[in-house]
Amino acid sequence: MPCQNATAATILAHKGIDIINRMLLSNKSKRRHVPTRAKKVSVDIPYSLYQETAKVVTERRITTSVFVREAMERYLEELRRSRLERQLEEGYIAHAALGDKIHKEFEYVDAELA
Repeated sequence: MPCQNATAATILAHKGIDIINRMLLSNKSKRRHVPTRAKKVSVDIPYSLYQETAKVVTERRITTSVFVREAMERYLEELRRSRLERQLEEGYIAHAALGDKIHKEFEYVDAELA
């Protein structure tokens, strides 16, 4: 009998570890990994902004560092996207004459399809 109890205890221990590992993995997906080469930054913000941030951080169960890092990443992505859109627009304008020429060359195809 002692052998069966030891086996049952081992199985329960493994199941417990498995459950804990799954819980940790699900929590990891909610947190961003901090790069090993991180830089600490001190920022002065209005108190009202701090209060609003503290509320969101508490609700989302994340640290202020994670919140600020995510906000910075989103803002930088928005800047990159805006810059790309502006470059594309400038490119389209710069090459408008070429686009018009190509359009005229293929007008007959549009006419045949109509």
